[in-house]
Amino acid sequence: MKSLCKAEAYIRFQFHTEALQIYENAEVPEINNTPYVMSQTALIHHNLQGKSTLLHNR
Repeated sequence: MKSLCKAEAYIRFQFHTEALQIYENAEVPEINNTPYVMSQTALIHHNLQGKSTLLHNR
Protein backbone atom coordinates (compact mmCIF):
# COMPACT_ATOMS: atom_id res chain seq x y z
CA MET A 1 0.00 0.00 0.00
CA LYS A 2 2.83 2.37 0.86
CA SER A 3 4.57 1.75 -2.45
CA LEU A 4 1.33 2.60 -4.29
CA CYS A 5 1.17 5.95 -2.49
CA LYS A 6 4.81 6.64 -3.38
CA ALA A 7 4.16 5.76 -7.01
CA GLU A 8 1.12 8.03 -7.15
CA ALA A 9 3.04 10.89 -5.54
CA TYR A 10 5.85 10.43 -8.07
CA ILE A 11 3.43 10.45 -11.01
CA ARG A 12 1.71 13.58 -9.71
CA PHE A 13 5.08 15.28 -9.23
CA GLN A 14 6.21 14.33 -12.74
CA PHE A 15 2.94 15.56 -14.29
CA HIS A 16 3.13 18.85 -12.40
CA THR A 17 6.78 19.38 -13.39
CA GLU A 18 6.09 18.64 -17.06
CA ALA A 19 3.02 20.87 -17.08
CA LEU A 20 4.99 23.77 -15.59
CA GLN A 21 7.74 23.29 -18.19
CA ILE A 22 5.17 23.37 -21.00
CA TYR A 23 3.68 26.63 -19.72
CA GLU A 24 7.06 28.21 -19.01
CA ASN A 25 8.12 27.54 -22.60
CA ALA A 26 4.84 28.65 -24.14
CA GLU A 27 4.20 32.10 -25.54
CA VAL A 28 1.61 33.41 -23.14
CA PRO A 29 -0.94 36.09 -24.03
CA GLU A 30 -1.33 38.73 -21.36
CA ILE A 31 -4.77 39.65 -20.09
CA ASN A 32 -4.94 42.85 -18.04
CA ASN A 33 -1.13 42.74 -17.72
CA THR A 34 -1.38 39.33 -16.00
CA PRO A 35 -0.03 36.26 -17.78
CA TYR A 36 -2.91 33.92 -18.59
CA VAL A 37 -0.66 30.99 -17.70
CA MET A 38 -1.10 31.67 -13.98
CA SER A 39 -4.73 30.64 -14.01
CA GLN A 40 -3.88 27.58 -16.11
CA THR A 41 -1.20 26.53 -13.62
CA ALA A 42 -3.64 27.03 -10.76
CA LEU A 43 -6.18 24.87 -12.59
CA ILE A 44 -3.61 22.10 -13.05
CA HIS A 45 -2.81 22.35 -9.34
CA HIS A 46 -6.51 21.92 -8.54
CA ASN A 47 -6.81 18.91 -10.82
CA LEU A 48 -3.76 17.27 -9.24
CA GLN A 49 -5.45 17.54 -5.86
CA GLY A 50 -8.59 15.89 -7.25
CA LYS A 51 -10.59 19.09 -6.97
CA SER A 52 -11.40 19.93 -10.55
CA THR A 53 -13.06 23.33 -10.58
CA LEU A 54 -14.43 22.63 -14.05
CA LEU A 55 -16.32 19.56 -12.86
CA HIS A 56 -17.56 21.17 -9.65
CA ASN A 57 -18.95 24.21 -11.46
CA ARG A 58 -21.12 22.18 -13.82
